[in-house]
Amino acid sequence: AGMVAAPFGAEASHAVSHRVLLLLFAALMIVVGGLMLRGRRGGSSGPRPPRRLAILGAGLGVGALTGFLGVGGGFLIVPALTLLAGLPIHTAVGTSLLVIALNAGAGLAGHLRQGEIPLGLTAAFTAVSLLGASIGGRLSTRVEPTRLRRAFAVFVILIGLALLAANVRPA
Repeated sequence: AGMVAAPFGAEASHAVSHRVLLLLFAALMIVVGGLMLRGRRGGSSGPRPPRRLAILGAGLGVGALTGFLGVGGGFLIVPALTLLAGLPIHTAVGTSLLVIALNAGAGLAGHLRQGEIPLGLTAAFTAVSLLGASIGGRLSTRVEPTRLRRAFAVFVILIGLALLAANVRPA
């Protein structure tokens, strides 16, 4: 579902200023981080059956936001998988990587139609990101899932606040 929506989000992003995109991204990060900190409601800590229609809607939304905001969507996909699909955090993180790759590829296709991508910078960032992902994957198996989810949520909120502070200034 995300791959279907990502190119449309990419097309729509060109109608909005970079500053507005960053402010929307910051706000979204803060909201998603807060939802991750709150966790699931309802008192059940065990796995629950996935809500298929909600997952489809989340997939479309994450795909559109992936294309629109130019993000891989991990900070959106992980909460969707934990909150809507009932996956444990470690499983959600691993699963999100494939979803991110597919959505990002579809979003990239939409952006390539609009202009040039700096391939050198993109390749360098990708190489460093792969190294970080490898290290993070090894470290994540040593951390309790609840602590990992909370740390991820706090990280997302802090980045969102930093983006917000950097972009909320008089025009």
